[in-house]
Amino acid sequence: MEVAGALDVFRKSRDRNVRYVRYLGDGDSNGFKKVVDDKPYGDEVEVRKLECVNHVKKRMGSRLRELKKRLGKTKLKDNRAIGGKNRLTNNDIDKLQEYYGLAIKRGGSDLQQMVKNVWATYFHKISNDDTPQHGLCPKGPESWCGYNKAEALHQTFSHKSHNLPYEVMVQIKQIYRDLANPDLLKKCLDQKTQNQNESFNNAVWSKVPKNVFVRLNTLKLGIYDAVLTFNNGFTSKLDVYNKLGIKLSEKSVAALRNFDTIRLKKAEKSALDMTKEARVARRKRKLALEEENEDPDDPEYGAGMF
Repeated sequence: MEVAGALDVFRKSRDRNVRYVRYLGDGDSNGFKKVVDDKPYGDEVEVRKLECVNHVKKRMGSRLRELKKRLGKTKLKDNRAIGGKNRLTNNDIDKLQEYYGLAIKRGGSDLQQMVKNVWATYFHKISNDDTPQHGLCPKGPESWCGYNKAEALHQTFSHKSHNLPYEVMVQIKQIYRDLANPDLLKKCLDQKTQNQNESFNNAVWSKVPKNVFVRLNTLKLGIYDAVLTFNNGFTSKLDVYNKLGIKLSEKSVAALRNFDTIRLKKAEKSALDMTKEARVARRKRKLALEEENEDPDDPEYGAGMF
């Protein structure tokens, strides 16, 4: 469905004298591959692939979790497994994923800075009191790097509880090499996300659930309704009803306006930093609970895995 839809959009754009020169999608998007092969605009116009920064960020977490699971109880050079207390925990994986995402966003449209930012997070975590490696981290009293911040303020800093063991960091270095690759990061320079697309998809599925079969006319009606509501709110339906000769009661009109008010308030609430912090806090509590239930003799065991 995605492939057919992508091809249809690009082909129809020719009839309207529009050229889509950038394609925002997942890393494994089959739609983009088919569009490139189809050459909807011939050889003179190249369609460039962009990556959703949120999806790229999640690759860090996925790769680290896969590595931890694959190594399991395998002993590293320090005769300990990769997981367990003071090792690569689920909470650490979550933090490294967030640090990677911030490195991309802070890089803006500067590819070299973006690559530097990613490696800064790696060497920041491998540092210890004997061998601090914060040369790539930002300097000054406002730095996110605790070591450089303390140095600028002439304060002491301890790496204890802030770093990961050298043997663990060696194991994950290849993941950083892959995810710091300029060929990947240059697709993030536009700092685009698919949040709007995913939000619209949810609007469509609320009208026509994807796990329920419907006929084509029902599907079209659901999509039209979703587009109308998503772009202009519930009250936009009033124009449709008027053109159909349907007169709504005052209570019905008031209900539509109330739906729009609720929608706006919900959006504002979701955007509040307080709400975001609450979501992060809930996730941290969940990860902490998983770590408490983890069997130290079996790194592959975790709450909810079976």
